[in-house]
Amino acid sequence: MPVKAVADTNVLVSGLLWSGPSASVLDRGASRLIHLVTSEEILAELEEVLSRPHLEQRLRLRGQTVDEVMRKYRGVALIIEPTYVVQPVALRDPKDLHVLRCAVGAKAGAIITGDRDLLALKEFADIPFVTPRQFLASLGG
Repeated sequence: MPVKAVADTNVLVSGLLWSGPSASVLDRGASRLIHLVTSEEILAELEEVLSRPHLEQRLRLRGQTVDEVMRKYRGVALIIEPTYVVQPVALRDPKDLHVLRCAVGAKAGAIITGDRDLLALKEFADIPFVTPRQFLASLGG
């Protein structure tokens, strides 16, 4: 059974707009080699970030719109209802709590992020924080 993973917004933006490890993670999700899991909270944050003028312009240069990208990702990702979790003392930015809530609700095998604060935590509820490169290496690619 493919691993379930929650991709943080920074990974999603990077993967949608540039090539590299984050794009490879999204490609594996689109191919159903992994299960990308998200929540409405993460989707709302993604849409807000992609709507920033400089990123929206980058999408336009690629022949895409925010609405098209969001519709496509909604079709790829499994959208779950997040679970309540107590905010860990070590969590520097409370705005990252929604990622933890989603991962626990999904019983994810990994949280894929480029956020140094999250990576410094190493894991939450036995779910490891990994970079896109580390995640791909754990899959053997």
